[in-house]
Amino acid sequence: ADSITQWSGNRQLQSGKMATQTFDYRQPSNRLPVAMNSVNKQGDVETFEIYDFPGQYTHGTYDEGETLLRLRIEALELRGKKFEGASNCRAMKPGYTFELLQHYIHDQGPVEDRQFLLMSVESEGHNNYLTGQQASYFNTFTCVRKKIPFRPQLSTPRPTIAGPQTAIIVGPPGEEIFTDELGRVKIQFHWDRNGKYNDHSSCWVRVAQSGASGGFGSIQIPRVGDEVVVVFLDGNPDRPLIMGSLYNSTNTPPWA
Repeated sequence: ADSITQWSGNRQLQSGKMATQTFDYRQPSNRLPVAMNSVNKQGDVETFEIYDFPGQYTHGTYDEGETLLRLRIEALELRGKKFEGASNCRAMKPGYTFELLQHYIHDQGPVEDRQFLLMSVESEGHNNYLTGQQASYFNTFTCVRKKIPFRPQLSTPRPTIAGPQTAIIVGPPGEEIFTDELGRVKIQFHWDRNGKYNDHSSCWVRVAQSGASGGFGSIQIPRVGDEVVVVFLDGNPDRPLIMGSLYNSTNTPPWA
């Protein structure tokens, strides 16, 4: 009969608190700091808070920030305790659930404490074809309690752009200066083969100035057709920033 032949559980200490905040230049005085404690019971130990600043514009409201932190904390809680075992049960597959019966500890607890979600299964089988020996199958597996919310781990690296690029200022046909109330412009990168060199080629992009104070400073809005230097905040492709302009053979220096 199919049965579990080995069973053990182990804990891994996780941070008991997470905190984050963001920055949005459209509301620069409101950093929206959010903190949340884990519900994972780990005994009398320090919380070891994780402070994470994932980048700008990560959440626009406190509710969005709390939702983000809850998902991050639940991913940590999933790693807090796992169980390992071995069996000859051929029905075991990752993502399936099972109930552990006839165990001297788990039989004494509530039903939800002996229901488990399989995270991984490694199988090994032997065929008795032409050998006359008895065929065999066994597996080893890892699992977590089914009642713990499953959240994927943050294991995929975020795409980054390592250095600056240049692009062309664009706008609607016939416009020489195309900007908004924050002095932002639109661009098209040289590698963009789908753009039409118009106001749909990019998002609004901020332009760095030599001085930008409240009510005074310097202002130089790049014209449509200008070549500009673009960097990316924290290397994030979704956070471009124009740092300056460049002369080229089309737009030459005044003395050329």
